[in-house]
Amino acid sequence: MTKTKTVFMHYTPGSIVDIAHASTPDGFTMTSIASQASDHEKIEALADAEFLLGFAPIVSEAVLRTAPKLKLIQVASAGYDTLDLDVLRELGIPLATSTGVNAAVVAEHTIALLL
Repeated sequence: MTKTKTVFMHYTPGSIVDIAHASTPDGFTMTSIASQASDHEKIEALADAEFLLGFAPIVSEAVLRTAPKLKLIQVASAGYDTLDLDVLRELGIPLATSTGVNAAVVAEHTIALLL
């Protein structure tokens, strides 16, 4: 049985990458790649991937256009300014974000400023 490939694009410490790999559900494989990797490395990683998970993943138009199986990009951090929304729309690749991921920290900072 073929497993569904997910790519985890990160700029995070190795411990987070280890947790991501350990959390990969049955039926899926996970490959990790640094956000700072070259386009060539990203093209190789995403060539047969169906899902991209990342903390502010940096993915160029050239990389997106060479990922024919990509079905979804999930950004696990605030912001998606490293992705070209027009290209995603054109290619029909949905983008999911983690809305409110920093809400608690912003609230705490606001209270600290008031004090």
